[in-house]
Amino acid sequence: MTHYFLCLCRKVEQLSEEVDSLKETLDKHSLRQKKRILEAKERAELFERAVIIPLSNNMVFFFPPYDFIV
Repeated sequence: MTHYFLCLCRKVEQLSEEVDSLKETLDKHSLRQKKRILEAKERAELFERAVIIPLSNNMVFFFPPYDFIV
């Protein structure tokens, strides 16, 4: 009975460590995903404010917004 209890305690401890590790990995992934979303929003905002001059049918000249340059 004691051996079974010790094995069970050890297994619970291992599972707890694995859960902590998975939570840390998920948190890191979530943070990276939030950064990607924020960067995409910033790029979209810059692109909206940019000046785009068509040069031909398939080419454009892209000027970043003035406050981006300064």
